[in-house]
Amino acid sequence: MSVYAGLIAKGLGVLVLVILGVWGLEKKKRADWSKTWWRWQVLLVVMAVLFMVWKYHAATTQHKAEIEWKMNRLMIEQG
Repeated sequence: MSVYAGLIAKGLGVLVLVILGVWGLEKKKRADWSKTWWRWQVLLVVMAVLFMVWKYHAATTQHKAEIEWKMNRLMIEQG
């Protein structure tokens, strides 16, 4: 379960970074930030989402493998 909590914490961390970044840029009121910084913010979010999906897939695959390993061991012991 700690893997899922870590994924949620990373997702919230990235969301906070994006919100603070956009807020800081709006506070500066710069005209040239919109194109370059917005692209970097979107790229950061996309990369974070892909990373979280990859880690979630790895965690669930490992969990399924552990369950299958335990079931196979029980079947061998009973058989």
